[in-house]
Amino acid sequence: ENLSRSHAVVILKIERYSRSRGKSTVSNFFLVDLADSTLVKRPQEGLSDAEHREYMAVHKATRKSLGALRKCIRLLAEGGKRPLPWAESTLTKLLHSALSRSAGVNTIINVSPMSTHAQESLSSIRFGSYIAARKDTESSSSADPAASRTSK
Repeated sequence: ENLSRSHAVVILKIERYSRSRGKSTVSNFFLVDLADSTLVKRPQEGLSDAEHREYMAVHKATRKSLGALRKCIRLLAEGGKRPLPWAESTLTKLLHSALSRSAGVNTIINVSPMSTHAQESLSSIRFGSYIAARKDTESSSSADPAASRTSK
């Protein structure tokens, strides 16, 4: 069955206060589960026309947001000075500071050993390679002021 689902993003704001320095450090910790981008080849069985339209709209939005994220990661990896298209999707807006030059990124890719899932597994591996190739460069014009900061 070819199903699509939504992305899940959990952002934990962590604050550490140093009594000796009288300062606090604030960081954001992102846990992200990206939805798959399974290709839809035929209408899903058992869905009404309205349900199918809604399913296709969610599927289209999921693919668009993954494409926008892929584009941002690719531009970061290239290290150019072009502005990054963070505003193309809600997902990239949320992850802007997570992908800034000061961010540390770890990625877990979940793939299936089944040959019927080979295309989706390959797509996931390719997406992960974009992230692995990412360099810590970003044009200063697109830096996120909401990224980790120190305050008194």
